Amino acid sequence: MTVGQSLLLQLTANQRIQILEPIAHEQLNKVISLITSLQSEGKALPASLLDVLRSVQQGSAQEQLAMKAQNAISESLRQLLPVKDRGQDLLEALPKLTQFVQQMPPASRGEWLSSELQGALKTVANHIRLTDQLTNPKLLETTLNNNGQRFEQKLAQALGLVMATANATVQPADKQIPVTTAAQAGLGASASASDKNQLANKLLTAGATNLLAAGVVANGSKTPVINLDKIIAQDLKGALLGVLHQLERELVASSAAALVPISETGKLNLAGALPQLLAFMMQKQPAELNQKQLRAQLVMLMHQYTLGSLAKIQLQQIHTLSHQLTQTDQPQPTQSWQMEIPVRQGQDVHPLTIQLEQKWVEDSEESTEKEAKRVRQWNVMLGFDLPAVGKLYAQLALLNERLSVKFWAEQEKTLQQAQARLDTFKAQLEKEGIQIAQLQCVPGLPPTPKMSVNYSLVDIKT
Repeated sequence: MTVGQSLLLQLTANQRIQILEPIAHEQLNKVISLITSLQSEGKALPASLLDVLRSVQQGSAQEQLAMKAQNAISESLRQLLPVKDRGQDLLEALPKLTQFVQQMPPASRGEWLSSELQGALKTVANHIRLTDQLTNPKLLETTLNNNGQRFEQKLAQALGLVMATANATVQPADKQIPVTTAAQAGLGASASASDKNQLANKLLTAGATNLLAAGVVANGSKTPVINLDKIIAQDLKGALLGVLHQLERELVASSAAALVPISETGKLNLAGALPQLLAFMMQKQPAELNQKQLRAQLVMLMHQYTLGSLAKIQLQQIHTLSHQLTQTDQPQPTQSWQMEIPVRQGQDVHPLTIQLEQKWVEDSEESTEKEAKRVRQWNVMLGFDLPAVGKLYAQLALLNERLSVKFWAEQEKTLQQAQARLDTFKAQLEKEGIQIAQLQCVPGLPPTPKMSVNYSLVDIKT
């Protein structure tokens, strides 16, 4: 039996309850209709009986929705994990790709990458931060807000504002905003979860930019213009979807060339590695390159790497959704997010992994033996993997104004450097008014975060 499942029970002669069979949603509706008709004929039935059946019906509907959501998450995992496991990430390859474009003569750049694709790549590159930039709290907050987790929510909010204002406004026929365009783009309020996942691609091709950029006239005053292109460009997932859209157009144009065997790159075994292909191309003069075949190979590899980057973001979104589904029946639900921030050091990009978790714990200082007081605690896990220091993790647990910090370091040298700076780090925190409850360094690696899906554990790092 599962939580919320409807069952048909019978009380036997020996006062035992026997399960006859589960009640289907349609059967339950028939039972309620029968009871309602009997009541209309004057045959009184206890009102409590009808209330119980209706509550069971509501629970059955909620159970079906929860099962559909879990099935959708499981199906998404099956599709995304193989893509993510290939280790292809456009963000990490962007510096080499930018270097290749800059080495090409300006007149011939358009022959390799269209101006639209170059612009989309620059938009993605703007989301890569330098280490010094992340020390700015406001810029860090903006980066976390635009990391792709809330992309669909931003689009829905923007469309909801325009649609609500447009529906409440009476305008001349020649100035009315074509609301049907938004519905055709998959933006209706009744859009399913799977449709929302493809929302950005549909918007890019459905002409909805003009819908939002037109503005809405309400009560004689014009509302601020909502620029959909800006919303997409400011979010990492939106920027990657913009690159994917341009690459798919390039693939259609170069589909014939893609079927031609590529002898030069084949000899060097570069078919599955974009950085190696770029290194090979940068070593050659433009006149030496077989442009038609190499361009097709370049576009195909960029397409695969873009899909890999998007798979990472979608897996992070699924983690949050899966965690929320498991907390629906909890009186004090917890929250969990996993994300990555691309950070550039020199010509390399290394992701900063962040795991945020909010949970409720008992406050030992303010609780009494008779009544335990539960308070909110925030846990933050930061993960780095840099060539100079290796893997380094920092866990911060904030409870009221008390902070516990724990560092893990894979390399002994890195661990010693972290221990030598603990006193300075503690003094900086205390200067900000933060009480340090615990501060320590531990060799090795922390436990790997898990994601629970359909009663099984799926390693988010696999």
